[in-house]
Amino acid sequence: EALTADRLETQGGVVLDGAVVQGEARFLGARLGGDLSCDGARFKREGGEALTADRLETRGDVFLRGAVVQGEARFPGARLGGTLDCDGARFEREGGKALFLQGAEVAGAFFLREGASVRGELDLSGARIEHINDDRACWPGPGDLLLDRCRYVAFIGGPVDARSRLDWLALQDEAQFGQDFWPQPYEQLAKVFREMGHAADARAVLIRKEKLQRRARRARMTPPGRALYALRDGLLAVTLRYGRAPMLAGAWLLALAVIGFALFDVAAQHGAIKPNTGYTLRAPEWVACGAAMGETVHDPATGETLKGRREAEHGTRLDCFLAQPEGRNYPRFDAAIYSLDTLLPIVDLEMQDFWIPDETADWPYAEATRWYLWLHIGLGW
Repeated sequence: EALTADRLETQGGVVLDGAVVQGEARFLGARLGGDLSCDGARFKREGGEALTADRLETRGDVFLRGAVVQGEARFPGARLGGTLDCDGARFEREGGKALFLQGAEVAGAFFLREGASVRGELDLSGARIEHINDDRACWPGPGDLLLDRCRYVAFIGGPVDARSRLDWLALQDEAQFGQDFWPQPYEQLAKVFREMGHAADARAVLIRKEKLQRRARRARMTPPGRALYALRDGLLAVTLRYGRAPMLAGAWLLALAVIGFALFDVAAQHGAIKPNTGYTLRAPEWVACGAAMGETVHDPATGETLKGRREAEHGTRLDCFLAQPEGRNYPRFDAAIYSLDTLLPIVDLEMQDFWIPDETADWPYAEATRWYLWLHIGLGW
């Protein structure tokens, strides 16, 4: 038979251990001075509400250990002064809400372990729970978990790592409720991990949240905007993990500095680096080093004809210039400092002011080196 106890008020608890209720057991608005104990009880009302406890208030715990609820178990807006213990319980309502805790407050822990099962939706949206203690094997199926606006303080059992808990959050299916993404469950999980001392796990959760949230935002855009944002988001994902791993910027800068050093050093060895000052490029010693010893060269600045100064031991025009008395005081090129000076936008190492790749040099990669310099500077920014 059904059981009706709407607005029941007791100084102690209510014990239904082992009870069998064929129909709806109702505790709407009931106020209990102790526990509601339903260990091993069976509530059966397929296709409807089997255990209804909307706005139930208890000073003690609610025990459903080993209980079987065939139908909806409802606790929306309930205020439980202790724990909600569902260890070994079976909640069955496929295609509907099996355990409905929307907006409930649980002052103690929520237990879902020891072979418990939820066949249907587990709705914890808007609930406030002190602690969660669950087993992965007891989680509901894909699409049957609702955690939007659910708040909890810590996990006192079950998985306490980012990979497992991200699988837990992935059981949500926002689309079936007309939503594209719920960010709050990810922020809440990260907050809990951080307060439990799992900083790396918290960061992993926030990175996943950024990835999914940005994907949902792109899905609402037109194709051109979607492509641009996909490019930007991809760059942020690779370089900074969406800003959640800023130290990666240092690693990327170091890699770029090494690449720049290698390229600019090879370019200097092949004479594909030249002074970066107009005065020096117009100086007779630089113009004269453009021709071998004994040859003549035209000086465009003065219109005069100069004798070449590059000797056999001078491998490049740059070597010739630096060997001249007038060039010995010119700052020497250092590929490592040059790479850092052009890469770091807020640092001035005074190397870029004096040197620049020479795209006219007789080296196959001279022009490419000049183009890379602009890319190097841009990536630094």
